[in-house]
Amino acid sequence: MTNRKPMNELRRLPGLDLLKALAICMVLSLHVPLWYTRFIANPTGVTYLSYAARLLCEGVPIFLVVNGFLMAGSKHWSIEGHLRRTGKLIALLLVWGVILTVAGALSHGDMSALSASYVLEHVLVTKLGSEYTGVLWYLQYLAAAYLIWPILMYVYEREFRLYGYFFGVVAFFRLGVDTLGLIRDYLNVWTDTTMLDEAITFIGRFSPLGYATYLYYLMLGGIIWHYKDRILEAAGKWIGAALAAWGVSCLYGYSLSLLRGKVYTPDFNYDSIFMTVMVVGMMAAAIRYTGRDRWWERVLCCLGQHTLGIYLCHYLLIFAVNRFFVRERFLQRLAAYLVVLAGSWALAWILKKIPGVRWLVTL
Repeated sequence: MTNRKPMNELRRLPGLDLLKALAICMVLSLHVPLWYTRFIANPTGVTYLSYAARLLCEGVPIFLVVNGFLMAGSKHWSIEGHLRRTGKLIALLLVWGVILTVAGALSHGDMSALSASYVLEHVLVTKLGSEYTGVLWYLQYLAAAYLIWPILMYVYEREFRLYGYFFGVVAFFRLGVDTLGLIRDYLNVWTDTTMLDEAITFIGRFSPLGYATYLYYLMLGGIIWHYKDRILEAAGKWIGAALAAWGVSCLYGYSLSLLRGKVYTPDFNYDSIFMTVMVVGMMAAAIRYTGRDRWWERVLCCLGQHTLGIYLCHYLLIFAVNRFFVRERFLQRLAAYLVVLAGSWALAWILKKIPGVRWLVTL
């Protein structure tokens, strides 16, 4: 048994700030991008390690789990405050859609950015992969999950077993079906998997959820809060399991890539069973960590406290990097990455200090 205090007696969780700092570094590494993962065409140690790092660098699930963990454990949560936060989230989506569209277009010398209809069109078609505003898909799905969260909180506080049942449904249609897809892709190397593919499609038709990944990770945060003391007691085992899950995900990706003769998309890990175990392990490490107030810890905690601002600002730096940086080699990509990280962090910090505009980088 652990001799640590129960989680509800801890005044602060510095480990969560460190975890958020790690998550934003992961997100930026994908957007710059930092990793070159084509180890089939270029089988070097760097490309193999880059693929492994890419499998680890899924920051969005970390943010969602931390978010759900904090909301489930908040003593000050209220539906009024939550709805104001949701409205603010949608407002940030729209405002930053305008900012990124104008900045992105002007960075390409496109004066159409000065046209209201041009800007409005780009804002309205915002989704993953959209020109200029594609990065804001995170806010879209987060707002969608936030809309149902008050109902989940009501159930969580009054009938956790029902919350657990619904989490099981979400996990099955998100995590379970995805796992079947991973099995199908591996079996497809040796045999026809048409029947399994049709079975996956058939099962998916029963899903009442649509795109449930965001809801799954938010609810997982609530599950972790509920069982926080048990997780804390077994933190070492969870951390070991997380490392093992990362290793198995690497083995899966490497072997399937070699069998197919082309690199298997590394984003498969985003909503895989491996990522779930990895995130729980990271949370176990974060809630166990109490901090020693060393200088680098203070720096990382500061970084973790500015993650929303960095997320919203970093594409402004990427637009500049795309024009002025050559990124063919790892060190060149690393230099661009550090410029984006430092520049967006500085910009977020400055905006947060200005009373009239700090709302642009806070929620």
